[in-house]
Amino acid sequence: MSKYFNRLPLWLCALVALTVGVLSATVTAAPAAERVAATPAPSPTHWWTADKTGRDRAGTDDGQLLNGVTYTRGVSGKAFHFNGQGSVVQFDPVGGNFGRDPFTIAFFIRTTSPLPQAIWGKRPVCNAASFWDFRMTGNEWGVELDGDELGTDDTGVLGAPIIADGNWHHLALVRDGTSNTIYVDGGNPSTTISPEPVMLSNNEPMRAGMSACTGVDGTNPYEGDLDELMTFDSALTPDQINALIHSLRGKH
Repeated sequence: MSKYFNRLPLWLCALVALTVGVLSATVTAAPAAERVAATPAPSPTHWWTADKTGRDRAGTDDGQLLNGVTYTRGVSGKAFHFNGQGSVVQFDPVGGNFGRDPFTIAFFIRTTSPLPQAIWGKRPVCNAASFWDFRMTGNEWGVELDGDELGTDDTGVLGAPIIADGNWHHLALVRDGTSNTIYVDGGNPSTTISPEPVMLSNNEPMRAGMSACTGVDGTNPYEGDLDELMTFDSALTPDQINALIHSLRGKH
């Protein structure tokens, strides 16, 4: 195990350490088609379609496209394309603050980059603070939730399976009380149980494509595509997530 850790960037070593003893990962089939068809797609609190705009379709937190973000073919319509050279979509400081309440963060991702890289997060500093942060390196990826500047309120969730394969994958992070679960393509749940719901609140803008750790701990800017970025002020069920995926793939 120590040799494996030595090959990983520091942020991922920390994330792995946070999940040891509390991570439960299983591969499951998506809910039956008839259940998905009968489940209405949930309405997001914020929704960035990336259809040639950074506008928030569901709320008022419009994104700013900076440093060369372009558009490419998405899951349905267009998607944000990040060049790996510092392109970023930046949102306002209010969005992405969930406190200790239930929430869901969902989006589609497509990349082949093996580099340690930022994806999407709301993080003021590359250190212990109140933040959430999606990052990946090669075949390993996940999200870190941190609730305080002492680093005593940390929870990490490692995702599976591999997503850096050049295909579109839907990711959803669901926090329901002390349960923190990542779903991939509507299934493959990975769950970490935290002692209490991690406090997530800061004054830093959400950013997709860059993070506070970019250029600090070996984290690179994101190279790849993101589409249909959403946040929900509720914990979605697996059936709701699959209904959402179904509705987005047939959006246009």
